[in-house]
Amino acid sequence: MSAIHVPINVTYLQATAPAGHEHDPALLALLYLPIAVFLVMFAIEAGHQAGVAAASRMRAGYEALGPASRAALLLIAMTAWTHLALAPSHWDEDRLRAILFVLNGLGLGAVALGAFVDTRWRGAAVFFLGSSLFAYAFYVLTGREGVDAIGVFTKLVEAGALVLVLSGQRAEPLSTLPGLARSLPTRR
Repeated sequence: MSAIHVPINVTYLQATAPAGHEHDPALLALLYLPIAVFLVMFAIEAGHQAGVAAASRMRAGYEALGPASRAALLLIAMTAWTHLALAPSHWDEDRLRAILFVLNGLGLGAVALGAFVDTRWRGAAVFFLGSSLFAYAFYVLTGREGVDAIGVFTKLVEAGALVLVLSGQRAEPLSTLPGLARSLPTRR
């Protein structure tokens, strides 16, 4: 059997590669995100087991979240992590963009953790995700930023998170809603 040889234009591949060196930190950071998520969840569980009230509250908040909310929070963590990883590589090129990356990353990170303790996280999530989508569109349409694979991927993640945030419902046990159980009609 003879081998099939496909010529590859290396210059073309380098010019159209999905990520250049300035985006390498974001790609590398995404590889470490599962470890970070595991460590946060492990710390919450360990704190709960040790009787730390804040950890127990976070654990209960996480358990009360529905699947759409949990998926949204994972996507939010991904985009927060990506923006924080991209900020240093953009500092020399565009300091305002780097600062916006840091603010977005910290804000979304706070939303992801805050969702475990506060049911009002959705408004902040919509604000940060919407702002990020708007800012990227503004930067691209005004020629300040080129369209690249990392940017498009990050915006798709944010759009998906936004859809999940807007469609997800927090599953609250009836016992936490005073008087609701008594006000529901009963069958006789």
